[in-house]
Amino acid sequence: MKQQTIKITADKAVERAKKLLSDVPGGAETALMRAINRATQSGKVQAVREVRARYTVKAGDIRKTLTTTKATRTSLEAEIVSRGSPLGLASFKHAPRTDTTGASRKRVRVAVKKEGGLKPLGHAFVWQGKIMQRIGKTRLPIEKKIGPAVPSMIGNPEVVEAIESKTQEAVVTRLDHEVDRILKV
Repeated sequence: MKQQTIKITADKAVERAKKLLSDVPGGAETALMRAINRATQSGKVQAVREVRARYTVKAGDIRKTLTTTKATRTSLEAEIVSRGSPLGLASFKHAPRTDTTGASRKRVRVAVKKEGGLKPLGHAFVWQGKIMQRIGKTRLPIEKKIGPAVPSMIGNPEVVEAIESKTQEAVVTRLDHEVDRILKV
């Protein structure tokens, strides 16, 4: 089981919020908490987009691994955590989609990354929606072919950088909104 964590904080915008909300008791902490929690949702969406831009995995498979911890007034920090095991190659783009056993034998091709296209996978076959391969010359044993785990894909430095920049941007824009909202009340 792999895990990838991205922390979200609001270091840069804190001083400005504190200055504007100095007259409101607990106002700065409330605004920061709300902005950070909203930014975590933007971060989850961005994580799905960035992984989908580079890999051929389905968005639902990515979303299943993502969880968040929310910021509170006392702890102005949130996390986006991805936990998951390696995915079977059938979760990625592959051809043919139907069983290739018996008389309908076809070469199985798989694309884990979007760049490069479908690559042949040796003597693998599709059976009941899974991509399998025999170990040795005999009929059994067979093994399920697996690809990378979602946390590994999210751990790609380009993906992490894009998620962090999007969440920091979301914190700043949401903080302005939350400050205005508190001042109007």
